[in-house]
Amino acid sequence: MKGFVKMLEAIIACIILLASLSYFFTSHLRPSGWPDSVLKLEAQDALLVLDKTGEIQNFIKNNESGLEERLIKMFPETTGFSITISGIPKSKILIACVCSDEEYLELKKMLMPGTRQPETDLESGGAFLLNGRKIELNIDKKDANNFDLNRADVLVFFDYNKLSGEISEINKFIERGGGIVAITNLTESDIAGIFNTIFNLSWSSSDGGVKSVFNDLENPENVSYKISDYFVSVPFRVDTSEDHEGEFYIHGNSYTIGTYYNETGEYAIFDGKFYRENDVIYPEVGVPVKIVRINANVTLPEYESVDLSIINSSYWFNTLGWDSTTNKIAKDEKTILASGDLSSVKANYYISRYGKGRAVWIADYNKNQTDTNQLLKAIMLWVSGEEFVIGDKNLPKRYISVSRIITDGSNLYTVSLLMWYMFY
Repeated sequence: MKGFVKMLEAIIACIILLASLSYFFTSHLRPSGWPDSVLKLEAQDALLVLDKTGEIQNFIKNNESGLEERLIKMFPETTGFSITISGIPKSKILIACVCSDEEYLELKKMLMPGTRQPETDLESGGAFLLNGRKIELNIDKKDANNFDLNRADVLVFFDYNKLSGEISEINKFIERGGGIVAITNLTESDIAGIFNTIFNLSWSSSDGGVKSVFNDLENPENVSYKISDYFVSVPFRVDTSEDHEGEFYIHGNSYTIGTYYNETGEYAIFDGKFYRENDVIYPEVGVPVKIVRINANVTLPEYESVDLSIINSSYWFNTLGWDSTTNKIAKDEKTILASGDLSSVKANYYISRYGKGRAVWIADYNKNQTDTNQLLKAIMLWVSGEEFVIGDKNLPKRYISVSRIITDGSNLYTVSLLMWYMFY
């Protein structure tokens, strides 16, 4: 009997001890993951439906905000979402010029020549069609007193010395994925400090050639290939408001084109022949130039212009100046334009510690050279990041993500849909 009592006492003591120890342990319930699975299926189904019906393609080409509105109708109010588009540039790119007033006006002429027409749309010098999608380049002069750098996509410098004066802002800008473009000539002593941190340039003892060409037209993953693809897809504008004629340049040679209007519509005259939109002219052998758009508005002759585009990626440029002490930048896999063993235009990417930011250095050149201005416009598309967000940009700690590669026949890009429960 005593043995039984002692055994009972021992059992009770163990129970009390375990109960006491449980105070020091917290319970942990592993989530089943079922709600996230349901959310992921909904997101996948939404992208599939919108792709198959062509709605995504239509929204991205014509009305990006419409995609957000469409998804709001597809999902319950208890969910939030954000859409990231990568692989194509934003439809509106803001370029901030860290420069003098004279340089600012010069950059506007290089990227968007011609007078900005009150009716805006494609008559605006900064707007053009890229594979059927409207892209607008807006240029502003960065003023420390009134410019919010968070609004900018690209910073442009003509004077590399100004980089060091903006180092704190530039680092933050790059961290969030901003792009930097420097249009300047360099000596060996210039490629140091913050400049080389951003552009990653190396001096070379080699000599360049008399022509500059795209460095890689074989590998679609190479930055040179990508920018060459943009190059043949973007136009440069020729202002024909003076006597209906304007100049453009091919291989450094000047050519004249005129724009006119009659009862049959708008037309251009080049080398004594009549042309319409989408016709191709050949200023030089092997250099096809497409007439993208003619604006010969007889009621507003001061806005007359013609948009042209060199449509040959094998096009060569006059070498952007190098000599024994200037612009002897070594060629590597990030070279965009190569002249012999040297780079005339060179890119850098994955600059920040988080792999953000892009940069392009281009040797200074004659700003009237329309072919190089066409190249600069293509550079702006790439350096701006080729990624943008539609919808809520403030992500919660917990969300799901699904992606789908989309094509509309001309553009190829990835749509990533991030979703979460509002009350988790």
